[in-house]
Amino acid sequence: MRIALVQMPPLNDDRPSLGLSLVASAARSSGHTVEMLYSNLHCAHSIGVDLYRELCGAPNDSLLADIAFVRAVNPTLDIQPLMDILNQRMGEVFDVKRLGDTLERAYAPLSRFLDEETRRIASGSYDVIGLTAVFALFPTIIAIKKLREHGFDGEIILGGSHCEGPMGPALLELVPELDHVVRGYAEQSFPALLHRISCGQSAVGVPGVVTRHGSQVVAGPAAAPLHMDALPRVDYRHWFAEREALGLGKADTAWVPVETALGCWYGQAQQCTFCGLNGEQIAFASKSAERAFEEFRDVAESGGRFVYTTDPIIERSYFGSLLPKLAEAQLPLTIFYEVKSNISDNDVRALSQAGVRAIQPGIESLSSHVLQLMRKGVRPYQNIRVLISAARHGVGVGWNLLYGFPDEEPEDYDAMEALIPLLYHLEPPGIIDGAGGWVRLDRFSPMFNAPHDFGLENVRPHPIFADLWDAVAASPDARSVFDACYYFDYEYSDGRTPRTYVTGVMAELQRWHAVYRQAFLVGATLQGKLWVLDTRDPSDPRRLSMSGVDAWLLTACASGASPRRIAEESISAGFASREVADALDRLTDLGLLVLLDQRYLSLVVRLDEFVPTEVPVPLVWSALEVAAKNRMASPTPNPLATRNEREEVLHESVQ
Repeated sequence: MRIALVQMPPLNDDRPSLGLSLVASAARSSGHTVEMLYSNLHCAHSIGVDLYRELCGAPNDSLLADIAFVRAVNPTLDIQPLMDILNQRMGEVFDVKRLGDTLERAYAPLSRFLDEETRRIASGSYDVIGLTAVFALFPTIIAIKKLREHGFDGEIILGGSHCEGPMGPALLELVPELDHVVRGYAEQSFPALLHRISCGQSAVGVPGVVTRHGSQVVAGPAAAPLHMDALPRVDYRHWFAEREALGLGKADTAWVPVETALGCWYGQAQQCTFCGLNGEQIAFASKSAERAFEEFRDVAESGGRFVYTTDPIIERSYFGSLLPKLAEAQLPLTIFYEVKSNISDNDVRALSQAGVRAIQPGIESLSSHVLQLMRKGVRPYQNIRVLISAARHGVGVGWNLLYGFPDEEPEDYDAMEALIPLLYHLEPPGIIDGAGGWVRLDRFSPMFNAPHDFGLENVRPHPIFADLWDAVAASPDARSVFDACYYFDYEYSDGRTPRTYVTGVMAELQRWHAVYRQAFLVGATLQGKLWVLDTRDPSDPRRLSMSGVDAWLLTACASGASPRRIAEESISAGFASREVADALDRLTDLGLLVLLDQRYLSLVVRLDEFVPTEVPVPLVWSALEVAAKNRMASPTPNPLATRNEREEVLHESVQ
């Protein structure tokens, strides 16, 4: 059979689809002719790259791309009520007017693109058309409807993370033009479904497939995952060529997905309360270091230079296996990985030496109490420690500061507000406007699964989601709309309004972003002294040279040290207890040490190995500043510029 696999917007124009590429390889191995149709690239070329990236770059839960595509086929859609909802949800932290301006500019060119693109695909003599939906659902739903309008009478199949769980059956209920939905691991279920179609047989019972049986929607059993090393190999060279032909950039400007693991080993034991990213596929599995290395090498040999791994969390054994292989090979790659924030400075060094230049360590908060409410399994001192290590080894960090968790206290944010000025020399949260992030209620998260246990009530679909279904479906059933939704609204059982007690932290985040590139707190030991340059407060820069107990403490507390450990080790170092106590107070007053989680942590980024030992004393301060600037992670490229881009990375691993 001739199969077309279509990637609709709003997937970024600088990254290919891992999910579609995997199922394309699987289908070809089963003897089918498969064409990959990159409609997202054609959309960017058609409507203009800048406008397309505005649609892609809006927060996922703004549903901006969904609104834009529905309005493109339904010009009578009144967007003012939708803008009012966005203003209520995001107006304090986002320029909603700019989103409205984007919609106005997108309407006409999107309408033309949709008609031309779906007409082109429908006339392609395909037996089957497969599409995918990750976060933005309606661009794909609109495309399905337009394909039928243009006369396509073959089978239409939908896959992607927006088909997980009850969402898949609900989509079949809501979209009569759709024939089948593939849920979960599609490398086996998609070829099995194609076999049934080619033989003229019913798809009922195929693992991972939801289909129709008469007037009923019937779901097959869950599909079992393949062993990770048995997954098909993907080849992005055709995507590179088409992207370059459309004038969107060469291979060395793209972020290329590589999948080395699925699921989350931490979430298997204790899932973070707000996280629904893994859906029902939370069981962790990883590729061998040898197979993973081969895939990185494939990207380098095909001309790619930027790689983002879709793994929700790095395989722990890779620190002793894959990373040394990458370090030895010195592939010309800039790599992103998601890690856990309790990794050591040596781990961050290993990542850097392997070519990892951007990480997402899941920091989420700087409050012990809030992290406990999240069930993150880490403490603030570990979150700050990984930021220090990243600064030391030249690794960019993508992270969020979330708020709005039931049972959090205003005092949690008062403490963070006081802490943040001490961290101005470290990379701030990735939300550029300093708004932080009000915790979202996502399907599959523990908070969604048991809202009353978390102090939430009146859980209902995202209001714009419901309005869009009203615009595209005839009398959509309320239960199906709920089941098809990924983002939800809610209220707090105790009536709290979190934004009233986070204003101070939000203001500090804005200041953090403003000063970060000029703020340093760095040190190095030279000629028997510890030299520290502190420019966190530009009005009062400090140049400190330390020896004795002060220098010893800043070294002993580099990874965080309890008072008991300090007391024990100070005896061996020959320091009196009173001397140590006075130094702890002095260094804490200077903001060089901070006491968190019953541990003293040095905030100084140590650059000893990056400053020449023979540098003359008069040049020490200049040498420290140069070394600090050289180690600072470049603000670009980074695949984690916004929260939704990080989520797209993770969801790529769900077919």
